[in-house]
Amino acid sequence: MKLPFTSVLRLFPVLIGLLYLGCTKNLTVANTVYDNDFSGSELGALRVSGWNNGSFGSLSTPRLANYNGNPVLGLLNNNIARLELNELPTHDILRVEVDLFLHNNWRNDLWKMECDGETRILTGFSNDPSVQQAYPNWLGNGSALSVAGTNAQQKGLPGICGNAASEKGTSYYKIVQTFSHKQRDFILQLSDAGGNVNDTCNRSWSINRLTISVYHN
Repeated sequence: MKLPFTSVLRLFPVLIGLLYLGCTKNLTVANTVYDNDFSGSELGALRVSGWNNGSFGSLSTPRLANYNGNPVLGLLNNNIARLELNELPTHDILRVEVDLFLHNNWRNDLWKMECDGETRILTGFSNDPSVQQAYPNWLGNGSALSVAGTNAQQKGLPGICGNAASEKGTSYYKIVQTFSHKQRDFILQLSDAGGNVNDTCNRSWSINRLTISVYHN
């Protein structure tokens, strides 16, 4: 049986509404719970620890600098950057995004990411073409090494201090980790190891942006 044309017109808004509900009921709700481009002095819940006068502990002043016209958290060398977040909104997935600069003489030196105490990245980076790097694989687990700069967004950027024009200058990586997570609290820890402590002109790293997002279906 065909409906009269006027009846179809009356039903049209209802049909559109049902179609809209069907398309949106499973949409993912995203919340950015931490986002810092370090253009200001506020670090929020982010703290940096390092070596000072022979002892390791929380640094009283934040490590904020400028690299190549960009504000960064850095320069870091044998440091730990720790972010503690509480009272997260309801979520199923958590995503960490790190815009990472590696300056000067990295030769497969260690860089690590821990999430809630679990190691999610343990790798090595190299700016020296004569030294291979572990990334994108893990360091020390028998995985094949890659050429220096593998998977970098950019490489051959200006170095720092006396290496501003060096081919071993700076490389930029976009580090992203996405994983299941439901807890209301979250702890992120980023760290490195290698070379002499606080020798930031020789080898250091910095973060141009750090973003933590959660998703709920």
